[in-house]
Amino acid sequence: MATPVGHYLVALAITQGLAGSTKERKQGVVLAAASLLPDLDLVAGLYVGDFWAYHRAASHSLTAALAFGLVALLALLLFRARRPVYAATTLFLVYFSHLALDSMMLDSSSKGGIALLWPWLDTRFQTPIPLVPTGRYQLSEVLSLANAAVVLWEAVVFVPLAALVVTLRQGDAPWLRAFSWPRKTAWIFASWFAVAVLATLALG
Repeated sequence: MATPVGHYLVALAITQGLAGSTKERKQGVVLAAASLLPDLDLVAGLYVGDFWAYHRAASHSLTAALAFGLVALLALLLFRARRPVYAATTLFLVYFSHLALDSMMLDSSSKGGIALLWPWLDTRFQTPIPLVPTGRYQLSEVLSLANAAVVLWEAVVFVPLAALVVTLRQGDAPWLRAFSWPRKTAWIFASWFAVAVLATLALG
């Protein structure tokens, strides 16, 4: 699976691309941390003596992402937050980005992929092209050179993505003004990952 660094950087690019003001861009730095929530299933595994018992199951599903977005929307409405639909949508996409990133790796474990359509289907999903290298999460390997290499790879790929979104968002170049920023963000992500896939195929 991707490391917390990779998950946060992708989520940061999302929040910065969707933000409608300087204040929302600053809030996005915090909201991006919600991308780490799906991995709380690792903590749940500690209670049954198996760290990996629930990993990439319920918390890594579209159901969980939608439920998280809905709960966020209700809470935002309750506290009369500004632009609650925007904030809840952003949180949903941030959460879902974790699922997308975890599916973009070659999972050699017995589980193989994520339970995207839980609880309706037991089928697990992963892309045939391992775009994201696999981090190691045994306690003895967390601080290993192998994990440092994964973090470095994620930084090389995703720091420029976040920087590109922030730069274009703040500059708002004239040739970009014909589209809304949600649409621009979608195009940036699609183009970036297309380039990443082609680069992975070329290097692989």
